[in-house]
Amino acid sequence: MLAVWYHGVKLRGRGLLLDMAEDISDASLAELAGQLLGSSAERRANAARKIAELTVDRKNETIRTRLAEAGAIPGLVRLLGSSDGHAGDFATQALFHLARSKANRELIRLAGGIEPLSGLLSSGPASKVLEPALLALINLSNNCAPNREAMCTKGKAVQRLSRLLGSGKLNDKLLGYAVMLVERLIVTKDSWAVRLKDVLREAGGIHVFAQLLADSVASPESSLVQNLVSVLASVVNNHTENREVVREAYAIPMLVQVLQAGPALPAVESATAALASLATGSTGNKKAIPQAGGIPQLVRLLSSGEDHAVTKNAVVALMVLTYSHPENRERVRRAGAVPLLVGLLQAGPGKLITEKATWTLSNLAQANQENQDAIREAGAIPVLVKLLESGDEGSIVKSAASAIASLCADNDSNREEAQEAGAVAPLLRLASQEELPAAKNAERALKAVSSGSEAYRGAIGEALTKASYRGGPAPTNLAAAPQSEKGRPKASLGLKSAVAALGKGLTSVAKAAGAMGPASARMSGELPHRGSRSPRGHGGRKEPAGIHSYKESFAVPVMESYDPHPITYQNTGHSFMAAMGSGVGQGPVMPPPPPGHPLFGPPPPSTSSAPAPATAPLPTKQ
Repeated sequence: MLAVWYHGVKLRGRGLLLDMAEDISDASLAELAGQLLGSSAERRANAARKIAELTVDRKNETIRTRLAEAGAIPGLVRLLGSSDGHAGDFATQALFHLARSKANRELIRLAGGIEPLSGLLSSGPASKVLEPALLALINLSNNCAPNREAMCTKGKAVQRLSRLLGSGKLNDKLLGYAVMLVERLIVTKDSWAVRLKDVLREAGGIHVFAQLLADSVASPESSLVQNLVSVLASVVNNHTENREVVREAYAIPMLVQVLQAGPALPAVESATAALASLATGSTGNKKAIPQAGGIPQLVRLLSSGEDHAVTKNAVVALMVLTYSHPENRERVRRAGAVPLLVGLLQAGPGKLITEKATWTLSNLAQANQENQDAIREAGAIPVLVKLLESGDEGSIVKSAASAIASLCADNDSNREEAQEAGAVAPLLRLASQEELPAAKNAERALKAVSSGSEAYRGAIGEALTKASYRGGPAPTNLAAAPQSEKGRPKASLGLKSAVAALGKGLTSVAKAAGAMGPASARMSGELPHRGSRSPRGHGGRKEPAGIHSYKESFAVPVMESYDPHPITYQNTGHSFMAAMGSGVGQGPVMPPPPPGHPLFGPPPPSTSSAPAPATAPLPTKQ
């Protein structure tokens, strides 16, 4: 009867309904609201029916406001679930209409309407009241966090919806409404909503959603698929246990299949975000996604445009998949990702996608010479050097320095190209300023670029010494240098750390210049520190726990004094960690070179005919 009445109301025409709503007086509306609380069941049902009829036009905000002011909402809430004929059915329909108005949503909650409406979700798939109840709750959840919280706490809506969806008896329309309501409740920024990820899993909802996606994935353009994928993307975001459950529910192949629809569909954006989250911190998912054919699909989406959300999500997914996973690094290169990622570097230093593409290239280059060569051949190294010089001394420069370190590790061709592209000057500047986020990565990059060239390492060490005095350029005379308490020029911690990183290559150059004393020898590792229990230097500290992940991640020879340091990447709420090296040399400050050293300008007139010791020039390509 309700369905027949509802469609009959629609057939009456908007003009007639508008006339009815406009002609009725405030007194008549108040009388109608009073009848909802009357003693006659028939009059209560008739009053609810008339209110539902008056409010059916979604554009008539005025009548909804007038009925709320007349006090109709508490009476309608009292009739929910009523056995008085069809009074409860009509009341549910009326509340669905009234909840289109933002002000009425709060009034319905304050009148106690959320819990009984949520209870109607358990009325069964064949219930005539289920559709208006779902629609009422969808409207009530719109832009109203307190209502969503009430549905999920007092109303237990997520549990009820999981059982309803798992019944397999809903028609397509009701199925779409139920999934939409779950999406409205879970995919929010409400602080309390994180608990719903556990609630949905414990109620079996993740397996239900995976099965529903398998049944409907052939129509990726549908709102049903969009809502299903959106919920799955949300429940795996920052949730380790749910990531495993989604894989166990065989949802990953379905998410990969959605990617085939192309970047224009909203479901594809959600699917790429879901895959990025699924791969985070999960070795099993990093294996399952390639097995489902995910890497070629993600690489294909890199061509969607640098400003497209799908492109950004695809880059993040590839970044996570290639972190600490040598097999995936091979797969990504073979899928043709390298030229596309290098192309995304052109977006500029101010773009998040540039940073993510740079980190991905850094991952690809780690301990993989084929990838290193492919990245160089795609023209990445000059672009990375430009990013070092971009003036952005935060994340983008840090990622560029990391990429150069990975590319130049054990690769002479890449070292030569990095030197020719002018990488040393910006890396020196960054490494000598310890307070910069990129300083540690710059030191590692300098070490990788100079490895294998004694002269180059020595020249870098000397240049870094000049650049590392606090307060600007190196002083031209000893008196002008800022003094420590012991009368030595003040050097930054970046100087000590970088000198230690440059190692023995600096030692030979410093000795040739006459600047190597016992303290600086300790800094370079030739002599142990006072009180050390090991000839390794740096206090004889053992390699800290977790250093192996750092070594694998960067494939650059590292000193044993480096500690793991977390770096966080942000995308659609995801958090990604990479074990990075941290720590500084522990030796005392290097004493100043003697007069005549290049640090202090030209030497004084010499009474000897012996030539002055030569400094090591930067090598140039012949």
